[in-house]
Amino acid sequence: MVWGWQVNSIGHVYDKHRDPQGYVIAIYTNQDATMQQGVTLVESLAAATHKIMQPSH
Repeated sequence: MVWGWQVNSIGHVYDKHRDPQGYVIAIYTNQDATMQQGVTLVESLAAATHKIMQPSH
């Protein structure tokens, strides 16, 4: 049996002027102590991915 929160998010990230094709991201967490801890983790991972995936032009 799995205990704790599971927080998941999926989305298409793009900027119509700089990166019209964009990318799709999916984040799934498991066994977070609280819902807020899972949300914070998802937001941190999404921000780190966005920083890496930003077009360099």
